[in-house]
Amino acid sequence: MSRSHSKQSSAVLPAAIILLVLTTLAPTGFTSWITAFRGPFVAFIAPISHPGSWLSRRLRPSEDLETPIDLATREQLERELHELATRHTRLVGENSNLREMIRQLQSGVPFEDRTRFRQVLATKIAFNASAGLIELRPGALKGIVTDSVVLDGTTMQLIGTISSVGPTTSSVRPITDVRITPSSIEALILPDAPVTPDILNDAPRCNFVPDGKGDLSGLVPVDAYAALPVRIGMLVRLNDPAWPDTARMLVVGRVRNVRKTDNPNFVEAIVAPLSEPNRLRDLVVRIVEQRAPVEPEGGS
Repeated sequence: MSRSHSKQSSAVLPAAIILLVLTTLAPTGFTSWITAFRGPFVAFIAPISHPGSWLSRRLRPSEDLETPIDLATREQLERELHELATRHTRLVGENSNLREMIRQLQSGVPFEDRTRFRQVLATKIAFNASAGLIELRPGALKGIVTDSVVLDGTTMQLIGTISSVGPTTSSVRPITDVRITPSSIEALILPDAPVTPDILNDAPRCNFVPDGKGDLSGLVPVDAYAALPVRIGMLVRLNDPAWPDTARMLVVGRVRNVRKTDNPNFVEAIVAPLSEPNRLRDLVVRIVEQRAPVEPEGGS
């Protein structure tokens, strides 16, 4: 009895496989009757599909590190928005640069490769008010080097550069400190909106310097017969060739005030950081990756 039952059970699987193959290869007209079972099947499986999916996600979490949009917090969405806006502006600028490179190549002018960098997470451990420095951890043991760019990874705000490095700690000179070198920062004044190549090319360019009060100020040229090119709330992004390429298009701050000057051809723009540098806890250090020297062909 048990043997006959075992033989019947072992024959079920091959029969099911053959039936599935025949159903798959058969013309649609011969298999259209199967769709009649779709409604009852969906009605049966729908009530348990959501709990089943929830349980499977708990037992085997997704490997995707990004938070699904329906589970993301406001802070996470704002952080991704700032990062995407900075990437977009940077890519628009790079597109313009690539067009210039093509023009230079057609003229026989050489150009250098793009800068490669890696990012290291850092934590503020102290603020040295007398020296105007933000103390971070880690230091040289994690690859931190002087002149590396430091930013707020949440808002993509430029904080400053690494001024000194120890084995396990490093010091940051904020861009709002009057002792930073160079003190003048060339930047673009842009609307707080997606940037197009035309907006980028027509954006007012200005040199900002720390005012000693935690802000930066600069003179913006104006045309007496045209609309004012700078308004309160506009974003200011770094575009200074004297700075490392890793800082390009990072946010310097937002225009807080616009003042008239004695010269009718200029107005003074006051730029405030999105966040006070010395109040931030978690920062990001961008370290330029050194390229291996290329040996000349035929060299030993």
